[in-house]
Amino acid sequence: MYINLRYALELRKIAQYELAARLGVSEARISRCLRGRLEFTAEEKAQIAELLGSLGPALDPVWLFARAVPPRRAQPAPTETVALGSLV
Repeated sequence: MYINLRYALELRKIAQYELAARLGVSEARISRCLRGRLEFTAEEKAQIAELLGSLGPALDPVWLFARAVPPRRAQPAPTETVALGSLV
């Protein structure tokens, strides 16, 4: 997921469908790229950075397209096993 890009789009008040129209791609493609199911092409990244920069202060493309990495799952605590014969 591109959390920073979503944040920048929200700050610039650009909806996904508007971004898709300005880039000349489908809304589904933008949605899938933002969710991490597809990758933006280098050309799309350049166009997005240029578009966002024209609407406000320039944003660092490295920051803009940094992918969110989910935290590692915690290991479950070991559980005690009880032998069936000890329950009697």
